[in-house]
Amino acid sequence: MTVNKLTIQDDKIVHEQDPQNRWTLDIDKIKFIGEYTTAAGPLADDSFFVFADTIDQWWQAPTLAVDHEHFWKLLGQKLNCELAPGLFASTNWATRVIFPKTKNVLAETTWFR
Repeated sequence: MTVNKLTIQDDKIVHEQDPQNRWTLDIDKIKFIGEYTTAAGPLADDSFFVFADTIDQWWQAPTLAVDHEHFWKLLGQKLNCELAPGLFASTNWATRVIFPKTKNVLAETTWFR
């Protein structure tokens, strides 16, 4: 049975692909949220969200796992900022930083300590 849902439960992001494949991430530990697309579609997932709490600890979930309206609004409230994914209609490979809201994320290595 495939579930494939990305939700917010209490103060955690939870991705459950199926009952045996699940990860959780404390929202207050999130340092980075990004999105990217690949050329795998339309027969396979080709759009993903990535979450990190350190530079070497990353989690991802396919875009189709998210109830976009509810998830991003609630997560934005918990992170105290507006979150707006923007690669839904991308037909090319692309990447984009959603959070943090800063001009040069790569230069701010202190985010990942």
